[in-house]
Amino acid sequence: MANIGGFIAKGQAIAGSANALGDLLPPSIGNPLKSFFGGGGQQTGSSYSSVNKFRASIAANNGLARLNRFFIDFNIPNSMRAHDDHGGVEDREIIFDVPFLAESVNLPGVSFATTEIRRYGYGPIERKPYMPIFVDNTISFLGDGKGRMYKFLYTWMNTIIKFDEMPSGKTGSNNARPFEVDFKNDYSVDITIITVDEGNNKIIELKLYDAYPIFMGDIQMNWGSNDDVMRIPVTFTFFNWKMQDIEINLAENDPKKNMSTFQKLQKIGSAVQTLAAIRKPNGVADIINAAGNAKIAIGGLSGF
Repeated sequence: MANIGGFIAKGQAIAGSANALGDLLPPSIGNPLKSFFGGGGQQTGSSYSSVNKFRASIAANNGLARLNRFFIDFNIPNSMRAHDDHGGVEDREIIFDVPFLAESVNLPGVSFATTEIRRYGYGPIERKPYMPIFVDNTISFLGDGKGRMYKFLYTWMNTIIKFDEMPSGKTGSNNARPFEVDFKNDYSVDITIITVDEGNNKIIELKLYDAYPIFMGDIQMNWGSNDDVMRIPVTFTFFNWKMQDIEINLAENDPKKNMSTFQKLQKIGSAVQTLAAIRKPNGVADIINAAGNAKIAIGGLSGF
């Protein structure tokens, strides 16, 4: 054990000297030298190796995701399919335009409602989660030149609660009376949000289940807005959301599987030195320290 520890210690000293020398030499000579001895970027304080690893990681993951590469999609709610004032053909045409007229959307987030407890009943306060909280999602639609998108959203909300034509008392879709609420299964839809890369390959796919609009914002018209277009902000609430097709290979990013041979030797040498430094316990404190050092050493050898 002592011979292995001495070998590792000498190897570390040689590597440190080589990396320090590599920092002083031209890159064409110094970089191969440092690479041969395990990089040495972190040991010498140089950021060269870290920057290269960062660039390699970004390149290996197809660059960085763009905020302007997305589209959304949803079906026509059942409450609108038989609407007297909005034909089925028109519905299908506007739905085809949704991916192009949806200007902005938020990828949904989640937070946890927590409750405060006292550790062991009398200790410090600790927060424990007990349920998820979903935030309503706002989608901004562009208004087309025929006003179809605005009419579509207006009609959708009017099929949820019939809020117009109150004085005449006329019934709406499904014979709904003024201010009568329709069934949720009729007016809710699943909204799919997909982000894509530069080659239009899918990156992330999210689905909002049983979503429906609860707010359509005011639109300020202005004679001076010659170069601006109409934007319709709509807030959707939903029952739940879920990410589709989750594929993450955590093993590829495991540092233990990407270590060089010399880095593994360094890790083994450090663990061996820790075990060799454990002295014979003479009291309770020494027993606790010895157990802690042994645990650290064993942890350092994990993954080999």
